[in-house]
Amino acid sequence: MEEIIKKMKDHDGQFDIINKKLDKHDEKFDIINKKLDKHDERFDIMTKKLEEHDDQLDIIARTVAEHTERFDRMEDKLDGMATKIDDVSRIMDTLDKIVGLANKNEEEIKVLAYNHKNLDRRVELLEANI
Repeated sequence: MEEIIKKMKDHDGQFDIINKKLDKHDEKFDIINKKLDKHDERFDIMTKKLEEHDDQLDIIARTVAEHTERFDRMEDKLDGMATKIDDVSRIMDTLDKIVGLANKNEEEIKVLAYNHKNLDRRVELLEANI
């Protein structure tokens, strides 16, 4: 009977050791969860920025469509009369500005997409290390 009690105490000691190890693992998981929560926050911020850029692109697309309609009307009016160099210059300047805005937004979207991919890779590495 004493041997059984001794073995049970030994098992209790082993269970205590195992519980301590499990507590340490829980602490590590808590740290990892906090890191993942921070990554989630970053992804939320990036998602919001991408949504803002989508809205901006929609505005630009509508503006370009409106300008295209206006240019079409202007062309119709100008077909019947001689155009002046100044008029053509103003139209080209306006088109250059529109193209510049579109290019700028396209570059920003590319940078955000690149940063998003980098964050995805970092999360994958972190998850692989878990």
